[in-house]
Amino acid sequence: MEQLRHIYIPKGMSHKNIFKLLTLNKLRTLWGMRVGDWLADDAKMWNFPNLQKLYLFNIYSRHQLDTIFGSLIKSLNLRKLKLEWDNFSSNLTKLQSLDIDTLNKHCCKLSALILDGPIKENDHAIRFPPNLVVLELKWSGIKGHDPFLLIGNCCPKLKVLKFVNVAYRGTEMRCSAGAYPCLIELVVDCMYELETWVIETGALPRLEKLFLYNTRKLTRLPEGLRFVTTLRELILK
Repeated sequence: MEQLRHIYIPKGMSHKNIFKLLTLNKLRTLWGMRVGDWLADDAKMWNFPNLQKLYLFNIYSRHQLDTIFGSLIKSLNLRKLKLEWDNFSSNLTKLQSLDIDTLNKHCCKLSALILDGPIKENDHAIRFPPNLVVLELKWSGIKGHDPFLLIGNCCPKLKVLKFVNVAYRGTEMRCSAGAYPCLIELVVDCMYELETWVIETGALPRLEKLFLYNTRKLTRLPEGLRFVTTLRELILK
């Protein structure tokens, strides 16, 4: 199995025998690895210089996050990363929250990022990796900053952006002129507190698909949307 390149593990499958494969230094994809007690002991054994895609789930402690970034991700050349918390929807604690600054430091080459859990809010603006093409945020619980405005300023290559399941808990969202020059698909789902959405003229010049779900306090579409002439598909639920 020395030539093995890609491992996809379905949820529910035992991970007992997976550790025998963790020395495969030609591996490019490890997708669906459950985080557990093994992390503290075996993280230092990981040697994946060619790993490009990684999905870890069942994260439930600050220590695990520190180990993931301290022992694993900083030594990888990742292009796609998915991290999923366990029971985060009922326990959005600061200790379990991901510091985007740490991710940005170690994963600046990422082109696809999926975060399924709480994000730590610092006093300064959140900055995501600049080369992202796909970004999906779930249960992030962001409130102090407008993520739509911040992401538009720091991720000019984005083509797909998804806010899902209370990714943002604020009341206002803004898209500045010239932001998201490459964005094609935008999903806004379960922003229950969103009341105002402003799209400035010149924003979203290539947007083709817009999905708005469960935004009950947003009573009307943004005025600036009528200037997005590329829009082909609009779905409201």
